[in-house]
Formats: sequence, structure tokens, C-alpha cells
Amino acid sequence: MGLSETEARQSGRSVLVTSVPVASIAVMPRPKIVGDPRGLIKFLVDAESHQILGATLYCVDSQELINAVFAQLKPLS
Repeated sequence: MGLSETEARQSGRSVLVTSVPVASIAVMPRPKIVGDPRGLIKFLVDAESHQILGATLYCVDSQELINAVFAQLKPLS
């Protein structure tokens, strides 16, 4: 949701990118409980304002997490 990495970089902003394997996120026990810890969470953030520009969620329960991330997205100006 939000901008893709290509779109964020083409916007002229200084972009920070972080990707984290779901298996390494301690506060996400459900993927481990259901036996499917595969996946990745990726965030794109404006380096100056720290505004979330975009996010990609590939994991069990991504449909739940997406709402929390979406609530943090602000209209891009």
C-alpha cells in the first residue's frame, strides 16, 4: 500500500527502506503458531520527515496488519 519503492525514489524524496523477515519478529507469534513463519515486511520511509511512504506485507495475517499500517499513512503532498 502507498508508494512502491520505485515510485518513492522517483518522487525525489530521500527514501529509507527496511525489510524484515517475519520469522525474526518476536511480536508476531501467529505465523509461528500456525507453522508458517515465511514472509517479509518491507517499509518505505521518507528520510527527512519519517513519514511512511509505503509498505509491503507478505505473511500470515497480513490482512490484519495492513489496517494498522494504513492508519499510519498520511496523504502524500
